[in-house]
Amino acid sequence: MPGVAKRLDAKGRLVLGREYANATVLVEKRGEGEFIVKTAAVVPVHEAWLFKNKEALKLVQTGLDEIKKGNVVRTPLNKKDKSWIKKLED
Repeated sequence: MPGVAKRLDAKGRLVLGREYANATVLVEKRGEGEFIVKTAAVVPVHEAWLFKNKEALKLVQTGLDEIKKGNVVRTPLNKKDKSWIKKLED
């Protein structure tokens, strides 16, 4: 796609267009007067570990796929009777 001439406002802001309204972007300075702007998704710091751990992420994705297929195992956690909790305490 060919470049489009845009003018920065008095505060140095660039308007990309309505299709990017409220989007999060990363701005990378490549060289003198050269910038790369990429749309981005932000992950909370306390959840970022999952995306860094490929094995854990694969396990979570597999689990979510299994749930979507209806492959669920009924465990004591799914029962209304909570008497099994006492057995854990022993």
